[in-house]
Amino acid sequence: MLKRLLIALDATPGAREAESLALRLALAHGAALKGLAIVDPEILIPIEPMPIGGDTYKMHKDAVLIDRARAAASALAQAFSDECRTAHVEAESAAIQGPALATLIGACAPHDVVVLGNDTSLGGAAKSPSPLIAGLLNNNPRPLIVSPANEAPGPATLIAYDASVPAMRALQLFAALGLRKAYETVVVSIGADAAAAKTMAEEGETFLRERGYKAVARPLAGGKNPIDTLIAAAKSANAGLIVAGAYGHRGWREWLLGTTTEALVAQSPVPLFIHH
Repeated sequence: MLKRLLIALDATPGAREAESLALRLALAHGAALKGLAIVDPEILIPIEPMPIGGDTYKMHKDAVLIDRARAAASALAQAFSDECRTAHVEAESAAIQGPALATLIGACAPHDVVVLGNDTSLGGAAKSPSPLIAGLLNNNPRPLIVSPANEAPGPATLIAYDASVPAMRALQLFAALGLRKAYETVVVSIGADAAAAKTMAEEGETFLRERGYKAVARPLAGGKNPIDTLIAAAKSANAGLIVAGAYGHRGWREWLLGTTTEALVAQSPVPLFIHH
């Protein structure tokens, strides 16, 4: 059951979409939200060579940069609280200075899911996927929901499932939280062997149906690029969420934390539910 969501607040397009997604989830599940606007000096202050005697100038410049970031973070936190109040969603927000990854991990304990944009930069150089995503997956405190900019949410959910232990865990957490239970859930399994792909997809379908989901199995022939296959399947199913599973012969860790997942986060047109 989804009760609490933690949101990394930022002004990037993906982060704004993540906030809207979190609000929709909170309204659908009667859940509470907590938004954190984080000021991380290590992200904001660039490392740059300084001429002799330039320390005082740099210290002043850095202090001005941090002060501006604090003001922007406070404004983000207040705007989030105002938006939640207007939507009648229970919420709290805070502007905090400190290491971004450690701050988010430390705030996870009472929350079920961390929600953030795929481009969340916290005032640093914009990059998709955000380095915070890899950090959160490596530390694995809670499942993530990562939102792209300009998402067009569809009614279905696509589960990428290969029957590995991590894929089972991701599927179990998704179902235990009761996410998108009112909509169709398509279980996609990719494999060079059609019979094996069918068995895996039906395993996932059975698990979900026994927990009240409207699930359907969809085995697919494997290709060289699982990203293209998953994104095409998501578009075909009119999915509004992809639950990431494990693909690739090198195993789950390489797939999840390597270039394939980075590319999926960067390219997916819909939010991703990811758990390591």
